[in-house]
Amino acid sequence: MTATVAPRVSIARNGILWATVLGSSVSFIDTTAVNVALPAIGRDLDAGLSGLQWTIDSYVFTLASLMVVSGALGDRFGRRRVFVIGLVAFAVASALCAVAWSIESLIIARALQGVAGSLMIPNSLAVLRASFPQSEQGRMIGAWTAWSGITTVGAPFLGGWLVDTWSWRLIFAINLPLLAAAAYLALRCVPAFPPRADAPPLDWPAIPAVIVAFGGITYGLIERDWLLVGVALLAFPVLIWREQRARDPLIPLELFSIRNFSFGNASTLAVYAALGGSTFVLTLLLQNIAGYSALQTGAASAPISICMVFLAARFGGLAGKYGPRWFMAGGPLLIAVALAWLSRLDGDPAYVQDILGPMIVFGIGLAVVVAPLTAAVIGAAPESHAGVASAINTAMARLGTTLAVAAVGLAAQDGFTEAAYGSAMLMCAALALGGAVIAAAGIRTVPATAEAGG
Repeated sequence: MTATVAPRVSIARNGILWATVLGSSVSFIDTTAVNVALPAIGRDLDAGLSGLQWTIDSYVFTLASLMVVSGALGDRFGRRRVFVIGLVAFAVASALCAVAWSIESLIIARALQGVAGSLMIPNSLAVLRASFPQSEQGRMIGAWTAWSGITTVGAPFLGGWLVDTWSWRLIFAINLPLLAAAAYLALRCVPAFPPRADAPPLDWPAIPAVIVAFGGITYGLIERDWLLVGVALLAFPVLIWREQRARDPLIPLELFSIRNFSFGNASTLAVYAALGGSTFVLTLLLQNIAGYSALQTGAASAPISICMVFLAARFGGLAGKYGPRWFMAGGPLLIAVALAWLSRLDGDPAYVQDILGPMIVFGIGLAVVVAPLTAAVIGAAPESHAGVASAINTAMARLGTTLAVAAVGLAAQDGFTEAAYGSAMLMCAALALGGAVIAAAGIRTVPATAEAGG
């Protein structure tokens, strides 16, 4: 009996993991791979700079605006259902991108991709949370983060190869078989998670405030539209005021009374700001000053991907066994050391002597922290709010990256020099150190039931 059941259980577990990995990875790929295709898109569709910017921004804006709303939809109407709807919608939008006949049609299809991506990403994590016991969640989330990170890092390579060898349209067409596989695995392996019998209606008045707050601040920072940033900041207290009075709030404010949820999201904001900012300035140094090609720059980060593949799931499992606190503190501390080390680079770095060592330390630190951080935040929330909890955490990660890149852009607006690089990298090291301090001071190892209860 055991010999026949165990393989089926293993297949189902792997199917759940790969369904969520494939779905979220496609969304991450289309965040980065499209960047390298912009010149080819501009030539083929006769698009100017504004059109190319909107090709990126329409996706980012809708993704950021609707992430929290989509997480709440999964909590109310079933995570697998919303996740699969997102997969199908992303496939349709990708097909429209692949056959776009004008820059306007591409922008509209990219906005639809963002909507679909917002359905997939938070609900993929919520599916993992609901499908596995707490002792295994860290390892599974570790595998999810490792493969998602690898696809994000590898996307520019894939995009560049497809553009140079075939056509920019294949960047979108290649999504279709991946999404089909993810949908098949989701329907075959992921439990149905029926909608809550007591599911409250959506808090419709809160949705505009969520869109303005999360979407406005993301788009405003990217475009350096400070008026829009100001409006977005004003939307946050309006959103809080609304949710305090709502009978069934879209964002349950009691989540923020949970210690690990609040401190975990604060640490997420700091750590991902460090990651996003450091990656941005290192790319500028290597390509604009040191003369690296895009391929060489991507290859320079290979040790990070290797560390993530072999270590992220392992550290996620260890955090599930021993508690997340010191993994969440130790990982950012290693990242801070690596970034301080990288801050010493000059305009003519030797890869083996100057870059390889800190990249390995960076990769180990990232593998140590990412899965415990994500698992601690999502695991702290009650199961009934896992979707919105993962959406908030994902939004914090993206906001951290956007804030850091905007800050670096402002600091280097008069020209990117070696001195500007060193200062920016030290700023990122300080952010990583801040994330470590927040985790060490705020995160507690407590039973999930106690934490979820506040």
